[in-house]
Amino acid sequence: MDEAKRLALETARNRYGNKVKLVAYCDVAGYGAIAVGRNEHGSGSVVGVTLGRASALEAQNLAMENCLSAGGINPKVIERLKARTPRVVQAQIIPRIKLTVYGKKTLVE
Repeated sequence: MDEAKRLALETARNRYGNKVKLVAYCDVAGYGAIAVGRNEHGSGSVVGVTLGRASALEAQNLAMENCLSAGGINPKVIERLKARTPRVVQAQIIPRIKLTVYGKKTLVE
């Protein structure tokens, strides 16, 4: 997992600059989802991520709940994942959301 995290951050920094943030990682294969909502000020985004879940529906619901818990308003699932290998998700939120998802050597953008 450390290699996947390192690779995700290295690739993100090369593509988007140094202001990137690791938002989630998981060492369990399974379903995942990423939900995005507006923040309370209406000028930014809040991200909710879940990985390594038993079903796609559970992953989507938890991603929405995580987004709401973090202060997101009107969240929507923007990405659905199914992994046979552990996953790492990194994101740059500003100026717009760019997500890169890694599972060993798999890249989804």
